[in-house]
Amino acid sequence: MHHPFSGLVLATTIVSIATQAFAQTAEDYRNDALSVDRLIEENYAYLDRFPLGAAPSSDQLRSEAEAVHDARSLVRYAERRLSTLGDPHAITGRSLGDSWA
Repeated sequence: MHHPFSGLVLATTIVSIATQAFAQTAEDYRNDALSVDRLIEENYAYLDRFPLGAAPSSDQLRSEAEAVHDARSLVRYAERRLSTLGDPHAITGRSLGDSWA
């Protein structure tokens, strides 16, 4: 069952992981990156427009999630992961200086 959340709500949820007030370890950031797929699956309202109702993914994206180690790399990964949705409303809300999104 899909929840009626917009891409913006999903993005806000993902970015809130990266901006928590407490210190995180590299493993915490990696685990946060690895949780993005689950957050998309549980909250993105338009999965039905993809084959088999699943957001596009790849081995390359999974490798990038595994390599996340700090807030900057988490935001970078989240931007790339959300871009696979092809939804201009699914954004991180926080971006890096060289972000194109």
